[in-house]
Amino acid sequence: MASGYNVSGRGDLDTLFMARQSAARANVGFTVAGVDLASRFEPIGSATPIAATGFRAVSADLATLFRDINQPLQAVQINDATLDAVNNSIVCQAAYSLNQNGHIDTTVIAGANPDLGNWITPVSAAPGSYRARATQVSSAGSGTKIGTLASWLAISSSPSWALDTTSADQSQWVLTIEIDNGAGLVLDSCQLTLRARWGV
Repeated sequence: MASGYNVSGRGDLDTLFMARQSAARANVGFTVAGVDLASRFEPIGSATPIAATGFRAVSADLATLFRDINQPLQAVQINDATLDAVNNSIVCQAAYSLNQNGHIDTTVIAGANPDLGNWITPVSAAPGSYRARATQVSSAGSGTKIGTLASWLAISSSPSWALDTTSADQSQWVLTIEIDNGAGLVLDSCQLTLRARWGV
């Protein structure tokens, strides 16, 4: 059912504010069927407030407390991936990067170079304060491993990890990649497998 709180010329608050998807903010003193609106609507976070509603909680208009229904939440998502490079000349390399522009970049020399999409939606939210960390799961072969392990790296620097070899070798590097909110809260993780296979 609608909230029952209507803004003149604009409609019910349910058409103005996003339904709650994360932890509720403190109660605001307006209720629907005995439940405070704080449990109904998404906190504003870093979103731009809508125009004032005329409903005030203490000294703040609800527009400054709840998120505009037209401003989607930032969603971080990375999926398991395998980059398999097979080559017999010059260099054999598989590389993965969380680009500061919101895209996941891959390089595979030679082999399928998949489009892994974006690590955040909408990409306009990138790079923000997000950080990435890689932890080694396993390693095999003598290929050269490139990239920082076990440290949080600002995604504004487009952190990357790569495995390459220039001689007869069958190398594999398995990593866990994590993204946090910049303050230690992990938002998503995936397993990344890099392979560089020379002479296959």
